[in-house]
Amino acid sequence: MTSSSIRYRRTRTLLLGAYIGLGVLVVGFAALYFWSHYQRLETAAFARSGTLARALEEHVARTFTMIDIQLRELGRRLVEKGALDRPTTPEVVEMLKDGVARIGIVISIYADDAAGRGHTTSLGADIRRLRVSSFEHTRNAFESGTEQLFFGRVTPGSVTGQINLPVARRIVDGNRRLAGVIGTAIDPGYFAQFYQSLQAGDGTTLRLIRGDGVVLARFPDRPDLPLDVSKLKFFRERISKEPAGSFDLTSPFDGRRRVLSFRHVPGFDLIVAVTEDHTMWFQPWWRATATAATAMAVFLALLLALLIFLLRELKQHAEAEERYALVVRGTNDGIWDWDLRTHQGYLSQRWGEILGYGKSELSGVKDPLLDFVHPDDKARVTEAIERQLSSGDSYTVELRLRHQDGRHRWVLARGTTLRDENGARARMTGAMTDITERKNAEAALRANAARIHDLLRRLVEAQEAERRRFAADLHDLIGQNLSAVGIELERLRGMSTAENAQAIHSLLDELAGLVARTMDAVRQVIADLRPALLDDFGLVTAIKSHAKRVEQWAGLTVLVDGNTLGPRPAPAAELALFRIAQEALMNAAKHAGASQVRLTLSGTDAAVRLCVIDNGRGIASAAAVADRRSGWGTAFMRERAEALGGSLIIEDTGAGTLVAAEIPHAHPDIAG
Repeated sequence: MTSSSIRYRRTRTLLLGAYIGLGVLVVGFAALYFWSHYQRLETAAFARSGTLARALEEHVARTFTMIDIQLRELGRRLVEKGALDRPTTPEVVEMLKDGVARIGIVISIYADDAAGRGHTTSLGADIRRLRVSSFEHTRNAFESGTEQLFFGRVTPGSVTGQINLPVARRIVDGNRRLAGVIGTAIDPGYFAQFYQSLQAGDGTTLRLIRGDGVVLARFPDRPDLPLDVSKLKFFRERISKEPAGSFDLTSPFDGRRRVLSFRHVPGFDLIVAVTEDHTMWFQPWWRATATAATAMAVFLALLLALLIFLLRELKQHAEAEERYALVVRGTNDGIWDWDLRTHQGYLSQRWGEILGYGKSELSGVKDPLLDFVHPDDKARVTEAIERQLSSGDSYTVELRLRHQDGRHRWVLARGTTLRDENGARARMTGAMTDITERKNAEAALRANAARIHDLLRRLVEAQEAERRRFAADLHDLIGQNLSAVGIELERLRGMSTAENAQAIHSLLDELAGLVARTMDAVRQVIADLRPALLDDFGLVTAIKSHAKRVEQWAGLTVLVDGNTLGPRPAPAAELALFRIAQEALMNAAKHAGASQVRLTLSGTDAAVRLCVIDNGRGIASAAAVADRRSGWGTAFMRERAEALGGSLIIEDTGAGTLVAAEIPHAHPDIAG
C-alpha cells in the first residue's frame, strides 16, 4: 500500500467522521431550536388569547354595568311617576324610548307590572297578553328576589321578530317591594362590532356564555354548533369552577386543536371565552420545521456528495478546475477573460444575465466594456484603463452599460490587463457587479432626504403656529378673565363690609361668573388639544360636540349626519378625520364667511368618508383670505389624509366649498 493510499484512507476516515459528527450536531441543534421556539409560540398564544379574553371581559362588564344602571334608573322613574298603573300610555312609551336612546345599543325596552303581566314597550305595541312566566329571563328576575340582571337566550323579539339578547331586572318601590320587571333587547351586532375592532384574525372566536353553560353570543357565528356547552367536560371541570384560565384543547365538534382562554365577568352571571385555531400560531412553525428538515437533508446530502467527490478527485488539476467552476457558479459577478489581439475570450453566464444577453448574442463582441459603455462614461472608463496600464495596478470604475432592452445598467467593473513578453497588451480580465439597485436606492435616499428636510421645516413652522395659537387662546380666554378677577379683588379690598354689603355681594357674583367662564375656557382649550370624546365615544360624537362649540362662538348653523360608519375606524383614522373636520369648520367660519355648514360621515367595510359643505364665498376667495394670514390648514388636511393612505378633495361648488376626505380601514400606518 503506497503512502498516497494511506493518506487517502486516513483522509476518508477523518472526513466521514467529521461528516457524521456535523450531521448529529446540526440535527441536535435544530431540534433544540425548534422545540424552544414551539414553547415560545405556545406561551405567546396563551398570552394573546388571555389578553383578548381580558379585553372582552372589560368590554362586557362596562356594557352590562351601563345597561343595569340605566334600567334601574328608568325603573325608579316609572315607580315615582306611577307609570306602571297606566299601560301603553304615550308618556310611558316616551319614557322607555328615552331609555333606549340613553343606552344606545338596544332594540327596545319593555316593562311588566307587579302581577307579572306585560305592561308597556318602547315600540308602542300592546304587550298585555304577555306574561313574565313566558320568558326565562323575566321569570327569573320576577322570582329571584335579588336586584341583578338576568340573561335570556338569544331569540327573535316578540314584537319585532329581530334576533336579540334579552336581559331583565326587578323594579322595586321605595319600600324595596316588587313593583314589576323591566327588560331590554340588546342588538348582538353591538358585540360583533367589538369583535371586528379587535382585528383578531379568522381563526379567533369570541363567546359570551351564561353561568349555566348557555351560549348567548358567538362571533363569528357558527349556527352548526350547539348553544349549550354545560355538558362538555372542559366546561364542567375548568370553566365553571375557575375564575379565569387558559388551556389547550381538541374541539369535540370538529376535532381541531385550539387555544382557549376564559374569564368570569365580575358582578354578572357571565363568562367570556376566546378560542384561537392552532393553525394561526403553529402552522407556520410546522412549515418552517418541515422546510428546515428538508434543507438539512439536502444540505447533508450535498455535503456527502461533495465529500465523495473530493475523495475521488485526488489530482491537483481536477481540483483546480472544480474550484474555479464553483467560484464562477457561486459568485454574483459577471466575469470575463478577453484576448485583446483576437477579440475572443470567455464571458460568464452571469455577465450576459446582467445585460440581458444570451450566449449566442455575444458572438460579435470585440470589447466587453467599451462596446456597451454609455457615451457619457466612455472617456472616464478609457482613462481608468490607461491609468492602470501605466501604473500596473488593477482598476475599479463605476459605469453604465447598455442593456439588451436599450436601457443602461449601473455596474462596478474591476479588472487588470496582462502584457505579453514584448510588453504589448495581450489579455484583459476582470469582473463586474450589478449596482443598479444600489444607485437607484441612493437616488431615492437623496430625494427622500430632501422631502424629509422639507417636512421637518414645515413641522417646525406648524409647531410654532400652534404655540402662537395656544398662547393667544391663553391670553384671550384666560388672561383677560384673570386680569378682571384681579381688578375686582382690588375693588373688593377697598370696600367696607358693613357699608357696602350689597356691592360686595354683587362683585362676588361677578367674580364667580368670571371664574366659571375661565374654567369653561380652560376646558375648551384642553378639548381642542385632545378631545376626550373621540377616545371614549368615537368620531361621530366628538364631531357633534365640536360642531356645537363652533355654533356657539361663530354663529354658524352646523348640521352633522353620521350614523352609518360601519366598523369603527382605527384611532389614527378617527383623529385624522376629526382634525380635518376641525380645520374645515375653522376655514368656513373664519375665511369663507359661511352661515351654514353640513358635515356628513359615512363608511363601508373598506373606508370611512367625511364630507364638509358650506355656503360661503367659495374656495378661491377663502384661499385668498387664508393666504394673507399664512395658513397651513389645507396642506395639513391633505397630509393627514395621505399619511394614512387616504385622499382629500377640495372643490368650489359655485355656492360654497366642498371638502371630502376618505381614509381606508386597512393601512400599515393605522393601529386597531
